[in-house]
Amino acid sequence: MPGPPHEPFRIVKGHTIIYHLYIADTLVDYTGRQRHAIAVNGQLPGPTLEFTEGDTAEIYIHNQ
Repeated sequence: MPGPPHEPFRIVKGHTIIYHLYIADTLVDYTGRQRHAIAVNGQLPGPTLEFTEGDTAEIYIHNQ
């Protein structure tokens, strides 16, 4: 799995919610065989993004 992201995952600036998502190929083993999978911020499944009605969302995707 990749190391921790260099930027915070979620930043709140007033009513603007900023997410940084780091997408990386990783290996998983759920059945005794390793398989390739796509991890988001080192997680499978990826993190839940939360917003409140009226918020502005900025989502940055970092392809690793």
